[in-house]
Amino acid sequence: MITLVFSWDLNPHQRLLYGEMEKLGAQMTYLGRLKPSHTLNVILVPFELVVWRLRSARVVHLNWVFGLAPAAADQSPGLRAIAWLWFLPWLWTIRPMCMRLTENRRP
Repeated sequence: MITLVFSWDLNPHQRLLYGEMEKLGAQMTYLGRLKPSHTLNVILVPFELVVWRLRSARVVHLNWVFGLAPAAADQSPGLRAIAWLWFLPWLWTIRPMCMRLTENRRP
């Protein structure tokens, strides 16, 4: 089973989780790491979803949403709004492609 992961983080807990899943046979693939430009990767993520779905990916694990914002979104309310408007269609593309979205839950 191919599981698409967004976003990549140095957090050791993320690696522990995915390491255990790989022991059970899952193939973990990170989205948004095609190009050196973070903003370009954010733009390409929905297209990556389509390509990976054609390659039989069925699960998307949304680890952190901060990775879906352009690099300068912290300083610009306008960029944050644009990032939010980009995030919604990104989410909406998952279900029509018969993919399942999972996320981290806090107790």
